[in-house]
Amino acid sequence: MDKHITQGKYNHSFHNSICTDYPEHYFDWKVVCLFYTALHYMRAYIISKGQNAGTSHREIETMIKPNQQTRAILEVSKTCWDNYRNLYLYSRTARYEGFIDLEGFDNDRKNDHIYSEQHLKDIILYLEGRGIAINAARAVDKKQSKQ
Repeated sequence: MDKHITQGKYNHSFHNSICTDYPEHYFDWKVVCLFYTALHYMRAYIISKGQNAGTSHREIETMIKPNQQTRAILEVSKTCWDNYRNLYLYSRTARYEGFIDLEGFDNDRKNDHIYSEQHLKDIILYLEGRGIAINAARAVDKKQSKQ
């Protein structure tokens, strides 16, 4: 579980760095970073419940998605699922959709990035409410870096 928290924080730190260094560029990569941050936090949650987090997006979906024909093992709230699914879709669009109109693509990803930041915040709050210490771990890192 800890390795997924660590990787999620690493991804989030990279996201924050590119936001600081390139505030008006690379929105596609910013969105991708946020999704993979959420993915690792979700895997940490799954492992914390004694389950195998799997190796594919589909396996995670099967584990957590509410309202499936077969009940999910660790069903999360519909809101949490919607946040996670939206991050996945934004990331997929950023990675695979065409760039015929680069300016339009950038504007769309900029909007996706704004929504993605909120989706990730909501996922973190949800998971922390279920015992995954994401922000507490980040506070410890900040405290250690000052020493």
